[in-house]
Amino acid sequence: MKTDRSVFAIVPARSGSKRIPGKNIKPFAKIPMIERTIATLLETNLFDHVIVTTDCHETTEISHKAGASGCILRPHHLSDDHTPTKPVIQHAIEELKLDLNTAVCCVYPCNPFLEKTTLKKCYDQMIQNHEYFCFPVIEYPHPIQRAFTLDQRSMVTRREPEFVKSRTQDLEPCYHDAGSFYWGTSSMWMSDLEVHEQSLGIPVARTEGLDIDTTDDWSFAELLYEAKHAGGPV
Repeated sequence: MKTDRSVFAIVPARSGSKRIPGKNIKPFAKIPMIERTIATLLETNLFDHVIVTTDCHETTEISHKAGASGCILRPHHLSDDHTPTKPVIQHAIEELKLDLNTAVCCVYPCNPFLEKTTLKKCYDQMIQNHEYFCFPVIEYPHPIQRAFTLDQRSMVTRREPEFVKSRTQDLEPCYHDAGSFYWGTSSMWMSDLEVHEQSLGIPVARTEGLDIDTTDDWSFAELLYEAKHAGGPV
């Protein structure tokens, strides 16, 4: 349930993607990718403001038309391939002069499977545990304890040989970051803590964390999205 504190979504949308040029503003199922994400955020009725931080004027124009509350043009040193997410969010918080009690959700723009119910569920968990970050996680489809490594000759080595005789159903489930969004108070974002260092993970469906890093990924994601919204199998 939403409290009386201010709630901000901050969308980091850098230009310069090399594998998928113009990734954040490229039409996905005929609509610019970031426009879809902004629309989902607005539809939740959860956010007082949706802010885009970018180094791209075209992204700014599209974001304003999509209904974003505002855009922040970030400096060059926060716009290269190696810039982590947290300093970008910290810069936005400083530019917006947010109170340390403000609820801030960092939402990645390439996010066509973003679920409103998951955003709200993670928000509620963060509010109840305000000294933690909160984000969605996805269970590995096969026990990671059974993983192999390969050397230069493609020779197989068990990563954790002590589990060779364990039944898969007896192994502890392991999860990975869905890579879609992170909730935290401004004070948490401005702290020295890493996002994964003091955090709560909320398990979600595998389709909520589909990586879109190549043109093949993009094509597959569009097919999955169209099937899902046509009521077909996913």
